[in-house]
Amino acid sequence: GKAEGARFTARFRSPEQITPTAAQYFDLLFLPLGQEHPHFVPPSRRGVVIPPVVFDREAFAVESTLVNVLLDGIRHVMVGNVGHLSLARGAAETADVPKEELRIHGDLRLNAANSLSSAWLLSLGMEDLILAPELTVPRMQDVSASLAKIGYPRAAGAVVYGRLPLMLLEKCAIREIYRGLRNVDVCHEICRRDKAAMKDRLGKSFPVLREDSPRGLGHRNVVYNSLPIGMSDRKQELTRACLGQHHFVFSVEAPEEVDRGIASYQSGRPLDGEIRRMVK
Repeated sequence: GKAEGARFTARFRSPEQITPTAAQYFDLLFLPLGQEHPHFVPPSRRGVVIPPVVFDREAFAVESTLVNVLLDGIRHVMVGNVGHLSLARGAAETADVPKEELRIHGDLRLNAANSLSSAWLLSLGMEDLILAPELTVPRMQDVSASLAKIGYPRAAGAVVYGRLPLMLLEKCAIREIYRGLRNVDVCHEICRRDKAAMKDRLGKSFPVLREDSPRGLGHRNVVYNSLPIGMSDRKQELTRACLGQHHFVFSVEAPEEVDRGIASYQSGRPLDGEIRRMVK
């Protein structure tokens, strides 16, 4: 059920989404920094994602949390900004983790859209990176081939399933959407439970999910696409592209939906429901 030579990775918004099936299927499972993996996820497969925005006032909290994660044995860290590299390496030094043990992975937020930018990012010490989702499959294949020629074989990956994050909002937009409720009710009943959504003029619904501040003070919102990318029935194209990482993004999915998505990729059948296609 996997492309030859490729590693299947996934990020989850919460530990509750990770099922025993997911723990067995994925080579690496990422959670937001500060959340704990379920006990059935093998330690060698656990990873953390550094928050996409880290202000100076939050840097100490992020680095301290990362130190604790490294002391617990986790070695895989996903970064979405080159500024995160110094945070990760500083935490590794504090935790007395040898440089060669720290495994840094590049997030799709880096917007690596060509071979030149991808090569530069990898030269900074990243093990691999997820290419910009806007690229066509043939273009991803070209980037992957170019990277292989300069010593980075199968370092390029792609999102093959999931809703993409569209916007990161510093202020809680959910309060504006639900003006008829008190702020405390909005945050408790809607925001905290990830029940909010924005609708466009065509009636498409875009999930608006909560992301807590690294210091635990306040929270941000992330707006996700209305439909998930679905590539479960295009395995041959992805194999020809020689992508070293097939990445899944789980945002609003319940555990049973996670398992259904995995089953679709194992069998190579199309996903149920309406999906977005990666451009050919």
